Amino acid sequence: MLDGLDSTAFLATAGGTMTGNLNFANPAIIDFGNITRQSINLWGSGEYGIGVQSDTMYQRTNANFAWYQGGVHNDATYSPGGGTNLMTLSNSLLTIRPGVNNSNAGQGPIRLAFGDAYVSTGDPYVWIGESDTDDQMDIRADKISMFTRTGTGTSLSFGATTGQHLILFENGADTYGMGVQSNYEYFRTGENFAWYKDGIHSDVAGSAGGGSTLMTLGGTGELAVRGIDNGYALRNRTDQSKRWVMYARNSGTSDQLAFYSDTTGDVASLSKDGDMYLVGALSTTVLTIRGGADVAEPFEMSQPEELEPGSVVIIDDEHPGKLKQSTQSNDTRVAGIISGAGGVKPGLRLHQDGVLEGDHHVALSGRVYVKADTSGGRIKPGDLLTTSDTPGHATKVTDHERSQGAILGKAMTALDEGSGLVLVLVTLQ
Repeated sequence: MLDGLDSTAFLATAGGTMTGNLNFANPAIIDFGNITRQSINLWGSGEYGIGVQSDTMYQRTNANFAWYQGGVHNDATYSPGGGTNLMTLSNSLLTIRPGVNNSNAGQGPIRLAFGDAYVSTGDPYVWIGESDTDDQMDIRADKISMFTRTGTGTSLSFGATTGQHLILFENGADTYGMGVQSNYEYFRTGENFAWYKDGIHSDVAGSAGGGSTLMTLGGTGELAVRGIDNGYALRNRTDQSKRWVMYARNSGTSDQLAFYSDTTGDVASLSKDGDMYLVGALSTTVLTIRGGADVAEPFEMSQPEELEPGSVVIIDDEHPGKLKQSTQSNDTRVAGIISGAGGVKPGLRLHQDGVLEGDHHVALSGRVYVKADTSGGRIKPGDLLTTSDTPGHATKVTDHERSQGAILGKAMTALDEGSGLVLVLVTLQ
């Protein structure tokens, strides 16, 4: 006896197959016992039905699944029979179409694909859009990409509203991302920026993850650009014949900013102390020298250890090309004054690498302090100065005939008695 069953609602054949409709009273229970199997065969030889495995209840189809709201049965594939097709599952492709009454399983606002379903790449994905040929968002297992399939290329649009549209990471008050202000596109970081080439992600700060760091911008504005050989930082390749680069280097113990030419090598460098080195010619309208007041040239000295700034030197006739300290008055071999005394440094130093070099710079022109004495009398501004009998000293000219060819220059400060430094305008004659 089937309790609660309307026996007139179905017909049973001799083979045990029932046709018609089963109408159950409320409440009603169908119990298939405690044996796992495909308990309900809906169509065919078991290809469509409902069953139970150990710990699993399943629905079986040899083609597709569909979920309809309303309507009546219709034998057309994917037809909701006048109702609404809410969702379809076809070959691991799940399509959700709320509110859409159509029979095409290839369309829908949301699609989820698993394995090699639908897409040729075989990547699992989530698809959101009107159709596979229209605007859509594609979310894959290892990335998120938004693009259009209109033949115009890949694009991502946030519309016409300004804002921080892309938020990469949020850490309290620090936000990392990209945005737009009026007339500005900006990149935001909580501390530093970095540009890497190759490698993989690493959570170690400043690590290129096996790649190379091309550039960093620190939180306080320090810009470091790392290029290829020798730390090249900036390149100008507009004109190949005039190509140059600027880069930072360490020369010995001094950090330098250097300029490099492909044809001549280093052409200029600037040290952290402000010293500039230039290989080629300097052409300028006006040259102002603010660090010194005399023109000096390096000379080799016969006895360099005896000399100090302000000393008067003469040509050493026993050692051609060298100078030595003066030792007698009115010496026509006078060559100049060792530059640097009294805090007055050379303003212009002349020499040629490997050819004209020396131990001390000798002032040949300009203003320089000289060691002087009053053996020739009190020195006052305007007096001519010549060599003294005191080694390395100058004194006032008293015998103009004897001092011909032995003049150092004119005194610009006074010396009343004894010895001391006198500022002299060097004019050798």
